[in-house]
Amino acid sequence: MWCGALLICCVLTFLGMPKEVRAADGTLNLNETKNITIEEFGKRVYAFRVPNTGNFTVTIKNTNPTGNEELDASLYDSNNNEIIPEVSGVTYSLPNYSSKGNRTYYLKVEDGYYAWRTSFDIKVSYKTTKNWEAEDNNTSKTAQY
Repeated sequence: MWCGALLICCVLTFLGMPKEVRAADGTLNLNETKNITIEEFGKRVYAFRVPNTGNFTVTIKNTNPTGNEELDASLYDSNNNEIIPEVSGVTYSLPNYSSKGNRTYYLKVEDGYYAWRTSFDIKVSYKTTKNWEAEDNNTSKTAQY
């Protein structure tokens, strides 16, 4: 009887786990462009590390001059929490994100609209800042409502 309960508990734990994105297929260097080619039904995960407090954004550009192929992208933290939900497009930037230092992030990219064998440039633009928040709201008097 207790074996059955243990088995059910293990199965429920496994089914409730989020899809792992931390097994990176490669890395992205900050402020450098990386060119990738998406294969059929391709999905890749790229890791990058923010060394110091700062802001970053990810820009994705279809390098096919006549192409309308799209790439889907979403961003995760090192705990596998989705920070920026999936965005799709031919050329676009993910929203600007502020981060404390010494953090690793994971960019998941997937083939979108007819993206098979299409090349894309990916760039993580990063800038160090002293105050990693967008506004000064650390007290109840300075908080923005």
